[in-house]
Amino acid sequence: WFESNNELEKYTLDHFRDYVGISKEGAHDALKDVQDSAQILIRFLKLHRTLSEKIKFRNSFT
Repeated sequence: WFESNNELEKYTLDHFRDYVGISKEGAHDALKDVQDSAQILIRFLKLHRTLSEKIKFRNSFT
């Protein structure tokens, strides 16, 4: 999702938390890190779902 995108300085979980607005309170606890990673993935999957409805992929690579 971030290829050729300069919005993130680094690709660390803390930077992703800042980027998507997730609190860093309790960060670096294994369970919290997994939950936050899941929330980030869910947000990007929802974004993809929203955008993919507007894009026609059929035969776009032929």
